Amino acid sequence: MRVNLLEKDDGVKIEWMEIVVVLLIFLIIAVPALNYYFNYLKVQNLEKRRNDWETRLEVLRPEEEYYFQLEDEIANFKLPEKVELEKYTTAPFFIEFAKIIGDNITFNRLDYSRGQIQINGNAETIRSLLDFSSRIFNSDIFSIISLERFRKNDSLEFNLIVELDNKDRGVIYNE
Repeated sequence: MRVNLLEKDDGVKIEWMEIVVVLLIFLIIAVPALNYYFNYLKVQNLEKRRNDWETRLEVLRPEEEYYFQLEDEIANFKLPEKVELEKYTTAPFFIEFAKIIGDNITFNRLDYSRGQIQINGNAETIRSLLDFSSRIFNSDIFSIISLERFRKNDSLEFNLIVELDNKDRGVIYNE
């Protein structure tokens, strides 16, 4: 076998430069396509999650409306703290007042406001009205502000204003 050393060998040679150029062209095309595909998958996943949340919200909307309705009802029923406190501190006094009333006295109207009780009522006799007013006068809790009486159609009607007054316990109901 003879070899001519002056002759150029035209065998298969790997041209690394061509391979690098082809790979660069392939990457330039493939990377944006892969990025687009992954972003498309993320968007699909997010849309699915959004639809799931919208379904959950649709289920919760009636409960939310019911919750707001209950909040409105609670706000309508709330009383000022002072009124609630006064309600609990005056209950024993009204029990005492019930003991003071007597048998021959009836009330047509009884209004309580800021430590004062305004009463419109009927008495069978003058004596029963005087006994009622004396029991109020002798009470440690109540004091009479005014008492008006008059006869109307053979009945004795009266207007009475009584004040809650419990200074011994350090509670004053007048403002």
